[in-house]
Amino acid sequence: MIEATPAGTYTTLRDWIVASESARLECHHLHKIIHQTQPYHLVSPGTVDDELHPVFQQRRVTTPDGYVAVLPEGRYFGGEEHSGAIITPDNKLVWDVSMNFYIPGWVHPIFKRKSLPTATRTSETVAVLTFIWSRNYFHWMIDVLGRIDLIRKSGLSVDKYIISNDGPSKIQEETLGLLGIPKEKIIRSYDGLHLRAARLIVPSLQVISLLPFSCNPMPRWATNFVRSELFKIVKPSPYGGHERIYISRREAKHRRVLNESEVLHVMATYGFREVKLEEMTVADQVRLFHSANMVVAPHGASLTNIMFCRTGTQVVDIFPPEYMYPCFWHISSYYGLRYSYLIGKGKRLSKDENIGLVGHVYTDLTVDIGALTAMLRRMVS
Repeated sequence: MIEATPAGTYTTLRDWIVASESARLECHHLHKIIHQTQPYHLVSPGTVDDELHPVFQQRRVTTPDGYVAVLPEGRYFGGEEHSGAIITPDNKLVWDVSMNFYIPGWVHPIFKRKSLPTATRTSETVAVLTFIWSRNYFHWMIDVLGRIDLIRKSGLSVDKYIISNDGPSKIQEETLGLLGIPKEKIIRSYDGLHLRAARLIVPSLQVISLLPFSCNPMPRWATNFVRSELFKIVKPSPYGGHERIYISRREAKHRRVLNESEVLHVMATYGFREVKLEEMTVADQVRLFHSANMVVAPHGASLTNIMFCRTGTQVVDIFPPEYMYPCFWHISSYYGLRYSYLIGKGKRLSKDENIGLVGHVYTDLTVDIGALTAMLRRMVS
């Protein structure tokens, strides 16, 4: 048996809410705004440059509403390329929570299919936490785990959670377990999974713009939730020997430091210890960052953990010259961290050249040792 592909789209989850309310569908009233739109002040970052890079010149960000919608007899379809599709009772795709990103002219893979396999029906309440980059620690912690806060604050009871099947399962299972979600409540998406739930719970999601590439303001409610919940479980207390840490990306596939031996020599001179997070549990990463008062790292997902740092901790984010993404500046501003950035050697792109172009995310970098030394002197003085 087969079913038809979606006949059209709702651009946003909010559009579905408006349509369901006007049609007075069952459960239409179970749409709740959990976190209102909120502006936040950004603290000016530190730099050894003569002037601030254009990416760091803004002073305020505004995070959008965080909300939950319930789709009675809603469907989830797991497609290719780790894409997930949210399908409404009137057989339309909800675009923003299905695509997760924006590229002009991009077509969701579900519309490339002639038909869908018959959906398996469940009488359970199922929540959708899929995200196309769930394999990335940063996106997992914020775009996936953070949205559990919306579901819990909605007061809705959940039987099962759907997550993307493209991440490091060890980290995913550990963090979900810490948040009280056992393995038996998890459904891992796969290409061809088609599920019709009595109630499909869908938390809102910020869509990431890839062309042009721009940084979404980090939802503070998401980082607050992950931070506070893991603190409750891990109960971190500072332990000696890790006050100054340098996070290596030696094992990463991209954005590696090409002159890391020189960097490590300088870091050791100032009392920094090299750490590799790949060898640590998430609980131990919480403890590590809570212990540090200085954190230096090439830009990467490992810096997500600065949300666990204590107020006043100094953070240095090292970028390649072509790729500037200020997400950790946002997090630092939220929690009173002293954030600085350092730009590697090479030609810097102007603001009009689409700084942070997604293609540059894979660029390796060479650290300017003179600039690094100047930054470290400033930190320890």
